[in-house]
Amino acid sequence: MALVLRVRGWSVETASNGHEALARLRDGLRPSLVLLDMMMPGMDGAQFLAAVRGDVELAGLCVVLVSGDPFALERVGKLTVDGFMRKPVNLADLLALVTRVCGAVPRAEAPP
Repeated sequence: MALVLRVRGWSVETASNGHEALARLRDGLRPSLVLLDMMMPGMDGAQFLAAVRGDVELAGLCVVLVSGDPFALERVGKLTVDGFMRKPVNLADLLALVTRVCGAVPRAEAPP
């Protein structure tokens, strides 16, 4: 997914696990969108989302949940997400969702 978004002009940051991602956010990284996988080492997506939504500085981050788990939305309970994508991810759907959620087209496709 990251490669497809980069090729289309979006700036993409990645983290190898939920703890790393949370630390980077707490250090000041403020992405337009977090694509959150439910299956991560050390901290699953529900735990990550609970930490983000429970942190006053991070609570407003736009988070799209990505999962092959048919019960993923139920697993996050009352924690809000801004979108959901089922795995395997259709790349056209991914691009449409990111464009819609971020409210803009990537730099490479923006008008001059």
